[in-house]
This record gives sequence, C-alpha cells and structure tokens, in this order.
Amino acid sequence: MIKHFALLVIFFVPLFAQETKVSRELRKTISTQGLSHKVLSGLLYRRVQEKTSALPGYGRIAMKPKITTILYFASYPTAKQFAELEVQGVSLFKDTWTPPLERHPFGFFIAEVPIASIPAVLRLNYLEKMDEAESLSFPLNNQAAKTIKADSIWNRGWTGSGVKVAILDSGLDTSKADTDIPVSYEKRDYSNYPTSIDSFVANTVTGHGTHVTGSVLGRGTLSATNTANGGGAYRGMAYNADLVFLKIGSDANASASDAVEIAAMHAAVDTFHANIVSMSYGEMLCLKNRKGILSAK
Repeated sequence: MIKHFALLVIFFVPLFAQETKVSRELRKTISTQGLSHKVLSGLLYRRVQEKTSALPGYGRIAMKPKITTILYFASYPTAKQFAELEVQGVSLFKDTWTPPLERHPFGFFIAEVPIASIPAVLRLNYLEKMDEAESLSFPLNNQAAKTIKADSIWNRGWTGSGVKVAILDSGLDTSKADTDIPVSYEKRDYSNYPTSIDSFVANTVTGHGTHVTGSVLGRGTLSATNTANGGGAYRGMAYNADLVFLKIGSDANASASDAVEIAAMHAAVDTFHANIVSMSYGEMLCLKNRKGILSAK
C-alpha cells in the first residue's frame, strides 16, 4: 500500500507543481459553478496553464490569450446563439462544422475562445461540451513494433521463420521480390474466380496489398539505413515468415466478391497449408461466415 501511494505522489507532482494561478482559479470557478461535466478532458486546463505561465502576474486574467478549442452542440447553432458566442469573444471556424451522428450525438466546431470567457461560454445552455484542440500529433511510421514490444520477441529468435502466412488482398508490387518480400513465394490470382485462376498478382489499382504484406512480413531491406521516426528498418512483425499471396482484388476497382474471398480462404488452408491467413477486406456480415470456414479447418 505504501509503495502504491509513493508512486502516485511521484506521478502527480510534476503535473500540478507548475500550475499557474490562472488555471487554478479557472478550475475552481468551473467546479464551483457546476460546469465540470462540460469540460471534456483535463487537457483544457493544461493548455490554459501553458498559455498563462509566461504572462506577467499570474493572478491577472486578461482577455488574451485565446485557446483553440472544440465546442460541441446538440444541433447547429442559431443566429442568436452565434451572436452570443461572438459577444464572449469566441471566433468560430464555421467551415469546420461536423454534424451529430447516430453514435456521436453532438456536432462540433473548431473555435478560439479567450481564456477569461471560458466559464461564461460553458454556462451557455446550448453548449454541450468543450475541449482543447492544440494537442500535437506526430507521424510514427516505424513505432508499431516498439509499441507492441515485437523487437523483444525478435531478440529471442522468433521472427516468423518457418511460418507460412497467406495474404489475401488487392495485389502486390512484385518488383520487390528478393528485397522487401521473399525472393520466391507462392501466388495465385483468384480475383476472377471461378472463371479463371492464374499467377498474375501484380497491383493494378491500389497498393493496399503491398502495404499489408509489408506490415506482416516485409524484410526491411530497402530501408535498412533509415534514420527517421526513431530509426531502424521498416519491416513487418514476422519479417522472416514465408509468403503466400492470393490476389482477390479485381483489376477494375480492387473489389472482391464473397465467392472470391471464400474460394481464396479455402485455397490458403487446403492448397497452400498456410499457418496464418490475413485478409483486410470485407464486411462484418461476411466475416461471420468466413470465421466458420477457418475454425472448421
């Protein structure tokens, strides 16, 4: 119990130690006025803290600076409501309106709100929620393996060697054989099933199949000297696995019928004896049937 308490103290102190008086007073005001349920996440206070930490005199809340937010509404605001928001100094970016959906009952705008006006805006009865919109995202193309700790498994020698993976997809960039895909692999084109089955599996419409294949067993040869996104080659989770590529995407638009998908799944198991079958295609109605086929095998 003591250990757990100590860990909590270590975690929370850095978060609030530098909280400015502005963000502290804002948090208190919102709580006292019973508006906390309208603040979607604590990151709103964090952004206020960052905006005000450089201001002279932490106790003074000026009409500036503003914070970029997401404002949620049950329906598109009326002209009167827009006017009320403008009185509070709110700048709405009307071209960002995203309407409510069946499973997301509130629509929203991106908006700039003066920090001093946040409580008044939250008091508006037609405003449902507020959140900050200044969090930063970064491209993390080469982080998946590290995130799921695949590299620790690789270090134990489990790299997919001896495992046969069947990829059922739109097509494959066959020019990468002996580099980022195996030098030799089994392949069939089921996209015209049952009319014809041949060995032409090259991409004609989309690179989706190449992307999926790389994610599963790409060797990473062409990116061996990569230094971006944390460095290291862009290689698949089981980069030494054997490949069976079964093309199911048509040459016209990459679509695949239920018959094509089912036939390719049977072939992956019965003809090519794949240990793992991957198909990033389909709709939920069909997946139920396919699951039955695979589990029966």
